Amino acid sequence: MHEVHDTSIGGHFRVLRIFKRPLKQFYWPKIYQAVQEYVRKCEVCQRMKSETLSPTGLLNPFPIPSQVWDDINLDFIKGLPVSHNKGTILMVVDRLSKSTHFKALSQPYTAKIMAEKFIEGIIKLYGLPRSIISDRDPNFINKF
Repeated sequence: MHEVHDTSIGGHFRVLRIFKRPLKQFYWPKIYQAVQEYVRKCEVCQRMKSETLSPTGLLNPFPIPSQVWDDINLDFIKGLPVSHNKGTILMVVDRLSKSTHFKALSQPYTAKIMAEKFIEGIIKLYGLPRSIISDRDPNFINKF
């Protein structure tokens, strides 16, 4: 393990990288735990915690919307104190004008309730948007 991990050729790689190198030619019982322990106790590795992922590429920004309420963002504001059985807010933001609509949601709420609030507060007023951007919130999963 010293040759594979500590030398200048080894490069103080993490556990999985060590297995890809010449250590994969050897075997002994509980080899994985032994390598984990060796890397965990390496002082150089503990002092130098560098990022091992390759740098990300350039960001691709969304195109600028051409019309008001044509492209919107959806998100939830959670963790609010419950008032009149409503403790979550559906926030809808127009990407061009930055104007916002807030719709209070009853606890517990379903995808059907969210869709009804969206139709009555956004689609009724502005029509169907061209694109909707949201995070991968579990609230957007069908909860019927």
